[in-house]
Amino acid sequence: MPDTAATPAPASPRTEEERDMAGFFDKIKKLAAKHDDKVDKVIRKAADEADRRTGGKYRGKIDKAAEAAQKHTRPEGTH
Repeated sequence: MPDTAATPAPASPRTEEERDMAGFFDKIKKLAAKHDDKVDKVIRKAADEADRRTGGKYRGKIDKAAEAAQKHTRPEGTH
């Protein structure tokens, strides 16, 4: 009897929508890198508000998430 285990289908080429989204995210990354200081301030404000609303209960996790977000918005080569 032949092996009936599913073999993964070959990766299909990106659809037009996927290419559009990739291009959109590339533009967002460039814009965020260009205005890194402003983006960092917004991330920090959001983290401070989340910390305030949770009464500091998740401060460490919120700070860690904010730092990770800030790393992703820095210009290439400055990580």
